[in-house]
Amino acid sequence: MENNLKQIKATIKTGTECISNDGVSTVYSLLDFWRWSVSDFL
Repeated sequence: MENNLKQIKATIKTGTECISNDGVSTVYSLLDFWRWSVSDFL
């Protein structure tokens, strides 16, 4: 099987990075997502 995938270089995030949707920045940050993803709300 041939692997045509390029290596992705990971970098440490601070949480202040903006989240984008289809290349357009939103008002949300990566920290906002982290908070939401581990919240206790259902």
